[in-house]
Parts: sequence; structure tokens; C-alpha cells
Amino acid sequence: MTNHDAQRRFASATTLAFCFLTSMLEGFDLSSMGLAALKLVPELRLSPQHLGLVLSGVSLGMLVGALLGGRLADTLGRKTTLVIAVAVIGTFQLATAFAPGYMALIGVRICCGIGIGAAISTVIALASEAAGETGSVFNVAFVMTGLPAGALVASIISIAIGEQGGWRTNFYIGGLAPLVLAPIMAFALPESREFLKVRTAEPGLRNPEGIRATLFGRGRTLTTLWLWISYFTTSVILYVLVNWTPTLIALKGFSKTDAASVGVPIGIGGMIGPILIGRLMQQQQRPGLLLLCYAGIAVGLIGLAEVGHGLTMALIAIAVPATLVQAASFTLAGLAPQYYPAQCRGTGTGAAVGAARLGAICGPATTGFLLGAGLSPVQVLWSLVPVAVVAGLTAYMLLVIGKPAPQAQPCSVGST
Repeated sequence: MTNHDAQRRFASATTLAFCFLTSMLEGFDLSSMGLAALKLVPELRLSPQHLGLVLSGVSLGMLVGALLGGRLADTLGRKTTLVIAVAVIGTFQLATAFAPGYMALIGVRICCGIGIGAAISTVIALASEAAGETGSVFNVAFVMTGLPAGALVASIISIAIGEQGGWRTNFYIGGLAPLVLAPIMAFALPESREFLKVRTAEPGLRNPEGIRATLFGRGRTLTTLWLWISYFTTSVILYVLVNWTPTLIALKGFSKTDAASVGVPIGIGGMIGPILIGRLMQQQQRPGLLLLCYAGIAVGLIGLAEVGHGLTMALIAIAVPATLVQAASFTLAGLAPQYYPAQCRGTGTGAAVGAARLGAICGPATTGFLLGAGLSPVQVLWSLVPVAVVAGLTAYMLLVIGKPAPQAQPCSVGST
């Protein structure tokens, strides 16, 4: 191995490590909000509808952040955008702990979401380019397992605190960690080689396409639409499970401590499933495998809806759909960069993440309104089954019809 090859491998490993840590921070925050809900509701006197809006507030910010961060990643660079996003995450995670009421809580959660959304879209672009390959599915799936890993850490801390502990502890930890990580990343994170190549390319390749041309130009209309629909519907299911499962389990008669433990199978399943599916999809894109994954999600949701009051069986029932929906979501994240050229990859990926964030808004908010309208946890979980069917069919069409972009191609500059 030459010295140059060794340097490239070290830079790739460093990039993936920082991307993984960033994903952990995101997962920690998202899970912390769901775990805090049982204690936060009585303290701030929130109704189910209010809680649904609070849980969706971060996703609203993520929608804005994903679009903004993707565009900044194509202009300022992946590294600069990610460092700024991580600092924003830390600032507003910490601010969550000091929110005095409902409106302030929504405000800081939206701002935190802007940082998370920008970070996710940039992490996907960075990870897909880390090995010098276009759209590395496994690289993205691997770093995205930081999300359930962070959720697992948040669950362990919540379990350790117990029912008598305060809900703010996780946000103190989740706020300080990004503020420590951001300056380290500013010093040690290498910029994407693909981005640097684009910056030094001929003018026709140097500038990112306009937003409309990136998403719908050069025959990408159907590809973009299938990607958006599948990512949106997958996120509806994922964020209902992540944000609402502790509350849904508690409503079925489990204790608050038992309800907090549901984050463990969600976290473990989210680390194992995406790596396995990501490796298989990296070796060869298998539409049937992804369709089978969504069929398992639908069956798992039915099992979770009908499970009894035994904690062991409940944890197993949660593990099945949680593992498969995270595997499907992270696989879609890994596939997304393949459909857009390097000079526009941040914009294309950011828009896909934005579609996913819209699903993350609709899922928790709709669940809150359904519960407030009198539906039972069983009925809420059954309502997700047709969503899984739509997600599976559109993901299948993405792989069958979608056209991956060449690694470099001229861009039209004028469209917006």
C-alpha cells in the first residue's frame, strides 16, 4: 500500500467516524424527546395534541434544515456545513432543558431540528463520497446506525434515572456533547474529495444545478418522485415508533420504566438491520429484498398492535418492525446520493431528506390527534399497515425505474 493510499484510507475512516458520531447525536436527541414525553406532559400540562405538535416540531425544523443544509453543502462545502449544523444541534438541545412552557418548547425544538436536518443531509453526502465511490449504500447505512445507537444510549440513561428522575438530564448531556464535538470536527474532519474535485473542475462541472434542474432535469422526475414517496411513508412509520412507542405501550398498561425500555430493541435493531441490508444492497441492488423488508414491517406492526401485556413479548414485537423500518430507511438514505451528480448531490439528497422529514412531521402529529380523538393504541398501529404497503411499492419502483446519475456531468446553472 502506498503512502497516498494510506492517507486516503485514514481520511475515509476519519470521515465515517465523525459522520457516525453526528448520527449518534441526532438519534440521542430524537429519542430523548420521546422518552421525556411521559414526564414532560404532566409538568408542562400538555394535551395529546400538544405533545404531537412538540414531537413534530423538531421534524419541521429538520425539513427546513435538510433543504438548506443540502444546498449549503454544495456551495460552502460538506465540512463547513456539518460543523455549523452540529453546533446548532448542541445549542438548542441544551436550550430544550430550559424551555419554560409549550410555545418556547416548540420554538427550541424547531431550531434544533434545523441543525439536525442540515447535519443528516450533509452526513449522507459525506459518507457516500468517503470511499471515492458514487452512492456507497453500505457507508451511508453504517453511519446512519449512529441514530439508533444514540437512541439506545438515551434509553439507557432514562432507565438509569428511573421514574423519579427529571426529564432534562438527557438534554443537558445531548447539548454539551455536540458543542464539544464541533470544534474537534473543525480541526480534524477532512473535506470530501468529490466536493474538492468539483471545485477544481471545468466551469461546466463546477457549479451546482438549479434546484428544479437537480430534482427533475435529465430524466430524474420519476426517480425523484418515487424516492420522495417511499422516504416520506417510511419516515411516517419510523417516527411514530421512535416518538410514540413509549407512550403507546404505557397506554396499553405497562409501567413508565417498562415503557422507557422499548428504546433498547429499537436501538439494537437499528444497528443490526441496516448494516445487514446495506451490505446486501451494496453488493447488488435487490428490489425484491427491499419489498420483502416492507412486508415484514407490515406484519410486525400487526404483531405489535395485538401483543399482550408481557414485557418480553412486547419487546420482541417492537423489535421486528423497528429493525426493518430502520433498515429500509437507511437503505433509502444510501440509495439517494446515487441518483444525483456530485456537484448537485447535497441538493438532491437534502430534498430527499426533506421529504422524509415531512413524513416525520405528519406521523407523530397525526398520532397525537388520533389518540386525542379517542382511537386506541391498537387502532393507531393498525393504521400504519397501509402506509407500509405504499412505502414498499414505491421503494420497489425506485429500484426498478430509477436511473443513477453519472459521477460527473455538466450542470445547467440558471434554473431555480
